[in-house]
Amino acid sequence: MGGGRHMVPADFEWPQKISVRNMMTYLYQGRIRNIDGRVQRIRPFCNFYKLNLRHDLKTKPSRRNLYKARCVMNEIEKICRENGAIGEEGEIRADNIQECYDKAFHVLVERAYGKSAWQRRELKHRYEQLSYITFCNKLHLEKDRTTARPDHTQDSMESSDESRERTTYAAALLKDL
Repeated sequence: MGGGRHMVPADFEWPQKISVRNMMTYLYQGRIRNIDGRVQRIRPFCNFYKLNLRHDLKTKPSRRNLYKARCVMNEIEKICRENGAIGEEGEIRADNIQECYDKAFHVLVERAYGKSAWQRRELKHRYEQLSYITFCNKLHLEKDRTTARPDHTQDSMESSDESRERTTYAAALLKDL
């Protein structure tokens, strides 16, 4: 906005197709980009929400992806607290990114794809390549699935067996996503 200094260049778009590991690096260490031979340093992306600088993101998709990155990082911080990688009041910082990633990623995959996710040999390396957006979407889907309540707006004439069958079919469809 205005003529003041901003955290990012005016044409900055929030990165989309990057892995969880790379997003952690951008969030806690920043990013350097080269534009026409000019080096631009972008401060750690976590400042967007810590310092409330969302207004520097000009597009709605960029602001939405900031939210998705934060969603995944909140889950990683929660996992790190659970396994002792950071203390209760601690946080992920530039100097502990790798340790936090190493201790949390395995659990993050299990929360998003189920406890048996690591047993599928062909997918083991693929998880590390998946975008943080994919993990956010999958985590929300899992959360919705575990907190879903039966639909009470169904026709009162419908039997409970029919309702149970429809719910099971819908759950089966979602399971394949």
